[in-house]
Amino acid sequence: MKLSGALDRYAQSDASIARQVDVLSGHFCHVSHPNNQEACEQGLKESWGTIVKAAFKDPQSTPEIVCTKFGYCSNSTQSMGEKQPTCQTCRDITKKNEELMGNKEQINRFTKFLPDVLCGQSAAPDNCAQWIEEFYPVAIQDIVQLLEDEIEHLCCRIEQQCCE
Repeated sequence: MKLSGALDRYAQSDASIARQVDVLSGHFCHVSHPNNQEACEQGLKESWGTIVKAAFKDPQSTPEIVCTKFGYCSNSTQSMGEKQPTCQTCRDITKKNEELMGNKEQINRFTKFLPDVLCGQSAAPDNCAQWIEEFYPVAIQDIVQLLEDEIEHLCCRIEQQCCE
């Protein structure tokens, strides 16, 4: 569970959010807003951190629930989340988090959860909800790919594993 919590904290850090925005700007804005990439990139810089932090407020996605759901946190000290993490343990847990994030059911749940958390303060709540419904499923696939591409770096940074 410590590793899962560390991944959550890192995902919400300024450095991680900046990296996520870079990836989303390069792909999402290029594909979805080819005629207005600068405005798209600015919108991401202003809003993505809020979206990420709101997603981690979901009571169904706490490190404890995620850890238990995947079976790598049990009362046993031999469980994946409790023993001294190795490079492979970190990779395995990160891949399981990727699977959860990219799961269609999870994506659908978040496209319903996020507007409730984010759009109430919006000047145009219906537009906000529609934007999240269109944007989030595409964006999360890019973020899952980012995790996959940078798994060694993440494990080195978070757990000082896979640093060779």
